[in-house]
Amino acid sequence: MCASYGYEDSATSVFGAVFIVGGIFGSAVFGIITELKKNYKFICVLLSCVSTLSPVLFLVALPTGSVAWVSIMCAFVGFFGLALLPVGLDFAVEITYPLPEAISSGLMLTSCNVFGSMFSISGSILIGAYDTHMGTEISMGIYLGFSVVATIIFFFVKQDLKRIAMQE
Repeated sequence: MCASYGYEDSATSVFGAVFIVGGIFGSAVFGIITELKKNYKFICVLLSCVSTLSPVLFLVALPTGSVAWVSIMCAFVGFFGLALLPVGLDFAVEITYPLPEAISSGLMLTSCNVFGSMFSISGSILIGAYDTHMGTEISMGIYLGFSVVATIIFFFVKQDLKRIAMQE
């Protein structure tokens, strides 16, 4: 994705590391907020909206040639995008109660792996098919389309915290 914009392997390694570190911090921050506030739906909608918009900022930063600017955008994307996974898993466990936690989280993780693999493979094929930035832009457009659909679906999910209500 970054090679077509002239970034070297060392820079793309930094981007990946910053993305993951940002995701770790975002997961911790939003995990704590979710546990304190118990407002899963709002946090999932917030994370989903920002996760839909932040890759656009990443695409805007790529042509600048600035490793620092792209790294900041990678941290931003990771902070919000990766935080959606633990918060979403916790929300899924809450709304699928009395289904065992292992089943609901297992189904969620399996679907994440399947869709993630499909996006990675199709994105790699698209990026490799073009000599210009077009493959990156098309693959990011497809991702954004699916992300918008997922964000819209989040608005219709009812926050029915059955497990918390049962524990109380």
